[in-house]
Amino acid sequence: MTQLVKQSNSIGNLIPKLPKKTVTIYDAYKTSVRIMDFNSNAQMNKLVEVIGQWSFYLGLSDKVSEKELILIAQFIKENFGSLNITDMQEAIKMCTNGELDSEIEHFGKLSPLYIGKVLNAYKLKRSSLIVDINKKVAQLEFEANKKVPTAEENLNNMKIIVQNAWLDVNSGKTFYDFGDCVYNYIKEKKLMVVDDDMIERAKKYAKRNIKEEQHQSTMKSVINNMRFEKVDAESIKRKKAREYIVNEWLSSMNKKQAVDFVKQMKL
Repeated sequence: MTQLVKQSNSIGNLIPKLPKKTVTIYDAYKTSVRIMDFNSNAQMNKLVEVIGQWSFYLGLSDKVSEKELILIAQFIKENFGSLNITDMQEAIKMCTNGELDSEIEHFGKLSPLYIGKVLNAYKLKRSSLIVDINKKVAQLEFEANKKVPTAEENLNNMKIIVQNAWLDVNSGKTFYDFGDCVYNYIKEKKLMVVDDDMIERAKKYAKRNIKEEQHQSTMKSVINNMRFEKVDAESIKRKKAREYIVNEWLSSMNKKQAVDFVKQMKL
């Protein structure tokens, strides 16, 4: 996640059309020094300066002394140290523009109580913003890392499926072609003649097995404590008919034929 953000320098480059304020807050969250980590007079003086601007923007009648500004700065460092200078500036803008909790009143004084309420309200908005952006970045990260199989990998996977399917059928098991990948391969490569007789046998097989499929669906709902879904009988019949054709095709090959077929498979 952080790698993508670092590569793009700004979240605004990575995720277009984000509001400017969102970009400013998130970029600062990723790159700015936290107030709790301030270790120089210059850094603390910057914080004091921002607090002084806060008093001015509010138009407070009582002038805040330099000593009070220093004490407030220390209060912020101890109690809201996870924020940074940009956060302070954005919190001031939001509270003066009425974007935070309207119940917060300063009563003509820049007190720790007032500041605490404002910064707590700001932190809620900031946290929600960060979580939302992190989700978007995580999705982009997933998409960037999602590997698309090559044609060769697809072929190798198909060979493994056919090989294991043949082993199932020739050990007395039924191969369940989930996703119809083997059926579609048979159909695409025209590997089997599906005549009227085959269709009729497939229909009979489907009819015999549909009740078991419906029973399995019901049992799955009970075990997983899920609401019962209406089973589409026609879909199951078609699925079972395809299953019959696949198993017939697999059982038509002996071991040597199956091995040779898998070796010669092409996409």
